Amino acid sequence: MKVTHYSPVDSEKGKGRPIIYLDMDGVLADFDRSITEETVAKTLWSDLYPLSKNESWAIANKPYFFRTLKPIPMGLLMLQWLLLNQDKYNYAVGILSATGDRHADVQNQKREWLKVHTDYHLFLGPIIFVSSGVGDKQLFAGPRNLLIDDTPAVVDSFISAGGNSILFRPDRWTLLDVQQYVRELYERTKDTTPDTELESYLESIKKSVL
Repeated sequence: MKVTHYSPVDSEKGKGRPIIYLDMDGVLADFDRSITEETVAKTLWSDLYPLSKNESWAIANKPYFFRTLKPIPMGLLMLQWLLLNQDKYNYAVGILSATGDRHADVQNQKREWLKVHTDYHLFLGPIIFVSSGVGDKQLFAGPRNLLIDDTPAVVDSFISAGGNSILFRPDRWTLLDVQQYVRELYERTKDTTPDTELESYLESIKKSVL
């Protein structure tokens, strides 16, 4: 497992708060659209036999692929709402995204993408890049944490590990689900103590050379 951890804001403000993690590919950045555009044969056959996960990642090995992904409008709208309401509802927004085998290169591209397309300086939670979505994201699950992801297997594994997760769809219903979750989370956790075990784990990652 490879993990890279960034803190966009040099601040203790988000420490101890519940974390709302967002996936990037398929939630904020339109991975599938770029894969389709990179596929030469846009025919009926591509609809009948869609690319496998491995075939998609083979196309994604192109230099600068992740840096140039187009944004998903509803994903960015949801992110903006979450960033602007962190203090009102006392949570921290973070990123939890997979990189595949080219960890160092892809996480740098994704970080650059975030700086171009989002209000990067508003993230109070950690920016975390892991090598595997299904295998690694569940390590950051906690009863006070939420992951918004477009992959059902990742959603299921995060929930099984004790976290909360919402399957992203690029429509207003996902935004409404997230807003409802945030309000309910605030009512449920405003008088509870921080998840110190998870905080310690995040601190150990920040201090480690991985």
